[in-house]
Amino acid sequence: MLLRRPTASIDCSCRPVASSAASPAHCPALATQAKAHLQKITYATPGIGTLLHLMGVVLDKDSSVSLQHVPYKGAGSAINDLRGGQVDVLITPTSTVAGFIQSGRMRWQ
Repeated sequence: MLLRRPTASIDCSCRPVASSAASPAHCPALATQAKAHLQKITYATPGIGTLLHLMGVVLDKDSSVSLQHVPYKGAGSAINDLRGGQVDVLITPTSTVAGFIQSGRMRWQ
């Protein structure tokens, strides 16, 4: 029997939703605020049709709050817009924002 070793590892993030540290609330409070004001919560992903985008679609279908997808060509500009307040949350691999989380400039939702 031939045993094979993995050739690559996959980032299996269990908490891929991040927000800016300046964001007014965590996801439950943000959802409550959005319902009260009939607003859409905007979420950024680094691409259209990616697994992260599809996670957002599932969240949209399963939640009682309307979500608006804001696609980016990569995580860099999405992170900048999240930190600048142009989008509410970012769905991205853990490794992409780990430094921001550790430094307190972003937080997990």
